[in-house]
Amino acid sequence: MPVTERIIESQQKALTAANAAVNKHAEDLVILDVRNISGVTDYFLICTATNSRQMGAVRDEIDDELRRSGQRVWHVEGTWSSRAGSRKAAKRQASWQWAPSGARAADPNGMEPSDEALPDEGFAWMLMDFGDLVVHILNPAARRFYQLEHLWGDAPHVPIALSAAARASVSPPETGTGPGRSGGRA
Repeated sequence: MPVTERIIESQQKALTAANAAVNKHAEDLVILDVRNISGVTDYFLICTATNSRQMGAVRDEIDDELRRSGQRVWHVEGTWSSRAGSRKAAKRQASWQWAPSGARAADPNGMEPSDEALPDEGFAWMLMDFGDLVVHILNPAARRFYQLEHLWGDAPHVPIALSAAARASVSPPETGTGPGRSGGRA
């Protein structure tokens, strides 16, 4: 398969996954084109789900939708934040720099690790590896804590064109007055 076709196929896979995520009400979707800065994958889809149940629904919808187009997930991982030691491990994994004297150097974002940074229970982060696409589904606290968009800040963002069904699932409810609408008097 020519390289151009593979790139289009990879990008279409990312867009298909994004539409599937929106169908299950995932929020703050971002597709990053990491082809020029990562030798591991072509695209990241990063999205937020509010709880573990929604994370599972988003994961299943993405998997089902991509299977329909002949794509198979290679690997799925999830981090369960109530595991013993998960807060300590997450703090160790954070990319803090240390001054030579042992004192903590200032983080460029002014962030400090804290117990509020990670949730108390449920999945904090699910990862789906499709080879040329890696999907990150995070809860809001993990999304703020890990800041993947900042970490991969050199990657261009891919515009997300939602399908009609996906747009309908995120459209705000109609407002106004009139028969059958709140705020109107008959």
